[in-house]
Amino acid sequence: MSETFKVEVISPEKLIFSGEVQSASIPGSEGYFGVLKNHAAMVSELGIGIMELNTDSKTIKLVIDAGFAEIKSNTLKILTNGGDLRENLNLEKAKKELEEALKSTSRQRDELIKKAKARVEIHNQ
Repeated sequence: MSETFKVEVISPEKLIFSGEVQSASIPGSEGYFGVLKNHAAMVSELGIGIMELNTDSKTIKLVIDAGFAEIKSNTLKILTNGGDLRENLNLEKAKKELEEALKSTSRQRDELIKKAKARVEIHNQ
């Protein structure tokens, strides 16, 4: 009996990830939560952070920029405002974005800092 469930991570620009996993750790708006096969149906608001997807052979890490998660019938759908897989994110670019965000006087300063920190942090894991 397979202990996996389907995951789709979608941003307005692209399909970030689609596949079968054994578990997921997701940055919710009130903290991280986990999902396993046969999770109860639910919808949750997401925060900015690092999502981990575990398969038999590896852990897949990606950054998500808030959004919503829907869990239903062993399918987890993540609709995010942005993000990407760890291997597609450039550390030097992320460090520069963090530096710029820290200097910003924009009303979105806190959000820009969180996004940039997540992109730097994913490379330190």
